Formats: sequence, structure tokens, C-alpha cells
Amino acid sequence: MNSVVNLNAPPIAVFTCFHITALTSPLLGYGTGPNLDDDELPPSYGYVDMGGPVALMSGTAGPALATSFTTASTYGPLPLTVEFDASASTSSTGTIVEDRYEFGDGAGISTNLPIITHTYDTVGVRTVTLEIVNSEGLTAQTQRLVNVSDAPISPTSVLSASPRAGAIPLVVEFNATMSFSPLEEIVEYRFQFGDGTEEVSTSPVASHTYTSLGIYFASVTTVTMSGRTSTSALVPISLFGLNQLPVASFSCTKTGNSVTCDASGSYDLDGEIVDFVWEVSALNLTATGSLLTFEVAEDQTVFVRLSVTDNSGATSMKEKQIGGNLPPLAILNCRIELPNRASCDPALSYDP
Repeated sequence: MNSVVNLNAPPIAVFTCFHITALTSPLLGYGTGPNLDDDELPPSYGYVDMGGPVALMSGTAGPALATSFTTASTYGPLPLTVEFDASASTSSTGTIVEDRYEFGDGAGISTNLPIITHTYDTVGVRTVTLEIVNSEGLTAQTQRLVNVSDAPISPTSVLSASPRAGAIPLVVEFNATMSFSPLEEIVEYRFQFGDGTEEVSTSPVASHTYTSLGIYFASVTTVTMSGRTSTSALVPISLFGLNQLPVASFSCTKTGNSVTCDASGSYDLDGEIVDFVWEVSALNLTATGSLLTFEVAEDQTVFVRLSVTDNSGATSMKEKQIGGNLPPLAILNCRIELPNRASCDPALSYDP
């Protein structure tokens, strides 16, 4: 049986442009081949709906279907001249002899130059198409959506801090990783800690130690590659002279012989709880973390003790009895009826 092998591979179209912003969703590069509707494309293909059939590359020696280009997010008053660079386009057979551009505003050009410019007179989203032709007569095409704008878009700065209150000296961790820039990379973070000190970094996280009493307002300013900036909302940091004790609180539920205790109700008014330590009498059990699970015998009585420690080193404890006969709890609801007489109702008392 004879086989026919097509040794002539189509070229690969790649181009970049400058002074224009790109919507970076992946699109299809395509050439001669069968037409498929958008809903017939394989799910592994990335594409943007162009409102009609998409031509897939035919043959086995075609270029990669998924392509992308990046652009410098430079803005300016209209008319805006944009530079397009197709010098990265390649052809595995023959040479590239022609670049055919459609700029999405009704204008187009055919050229053999790898770098060209085009001037846009109005703002808006454009579909820019590059089709390259090699010396063997094969073609390949790439499309991209680009957004022409004469209005700069600044980044958005977001700052969080933990803890936000505590006794001095207090180490606070600041995090600006939720900051973002829709068009270009954030390259600098300028942390202002509110006490007269600041830190400039390429990292979105910073740590600062406060040593004086008071309330300070921290912020971060983000800077993009082109120098655009924005500043976050102020984050208050409160410093106290005396550290308030944390509050240990937990509840336990018993199902069969299994007991689960939850200390998530514990809290610290001027900081945060950093350590949970459990002790269970009669079982010689110790554990850490906000949750505790253990087994008891059917008629066994144990005492569960929780110790919590805050970020300033203060500790408090709470203890509960699990199993056995718990003492009843007396609750009186009293009211004064005469200057020297009161009546009390124990109806709310109960036996746990």
C-alpha cells in the first residue's frame, strides 16, 4: 500500500504589538481546513467566540492551534499609533514572504516587513488579524482582541493586617496579595505603617513591629510597570499598654462513647489566640488545636481542661465534666415586690 506524506508544513503566525492593551484570553490560530461551529470545537481548545465558524488547521504538520500575544499597556491621546511586531513568526518549510494585517477598524495592509505601525483614531475593542504567507504558498492566521484606549487604568490596592490590635510590642503581618492590575504587572509595593515608617518592596507581604501606644493607620501603594499607582484604604492598628487575657470557651457533644469538643468560641479582645492545649483527666491525654475527639467508657467520668494562649503570651483556662452525674444548675429569676420583700422563681433551673 502506498502512502502520501505531505512534507510541506504551513508557517506559524506570531505577532506582538505595542501601545495597545490586550485581552489575554487564548485564541485559535488557524489555516485551511474544515469549518466547525463554535459549539463543535473540542473542549481542550481555548478560543473567543468570534460570532461564526472557526476554520481548523488541516494536515498533521500544522502549527500549534493555541496562540497568544502580549502588548505593552501604554496609553495616549488619540490618534494613537500602535506598533505591531510579527518578527517571531516562523515557517518550518520555505520562507515567510508576506504579512497581511486587518486592524479591526476597516483598515488593512499587506507587507513583507516584520514590524509595522497603525494609527487608531477612535477607542474601542478591535479584532486584529494577522495572516502570513510563505514561499510555498501556504498560509496561517492568528486573531487577537485588543482594546485601544486613551484613558489610563490604575491598579487596585487591597491591604489586610493580622493582628490588628494587641499589647506592645506588637508584630503585625501585612498582606497586599489581593491587589491587582487589570492590564500590567504590579512591580512595587510601598507599605506605610502609620507610625512614620515605611517599607518599599517587590513582595506583596511585609512585617512591622509597633513599639508605642496608640492607634495607627496603615496603607499600601502599588506601582505598575508604567508607573501608575493607587493607594489602599487605611487599616487601623490599635496598641494597648496592658494585654487583656484571652477567653477560653468550648462545648462538648457525646455520641455513644465518642466525645468531640470544639473551642472555636474562644476569643481574644486585643489580639488573637495562637495556641489551644487540651488535657483530659483519667485518660492521660493531651492534644493541641481547636478541636478534640476522644473515647470514654460508658459510665466513665472525665474532666476536660482547655488552655488558650494569645499572641502576647497571656493564657486562660476552662474545665468541664464529661460523663457521670453532673450537679444540677440552680437558676433563680427574682423580682422585688416590696421594699423588703422579693419573690424568686427557680423554674429555669435544670440538671445537665
